[in-house]
Amino acid sequence: MFNHGLRSLQEKKIYITYFDLNDNS
Repeated sequence: MFNHGLRSLQEKKIYITYFDLNDNS
């Protein structure tokens, strides 16, 4: 369960980072 939560956080971070990069472009 903990691992799944951590993975979810990583995915969210990547999604946010991708969105930020797209916005900066």
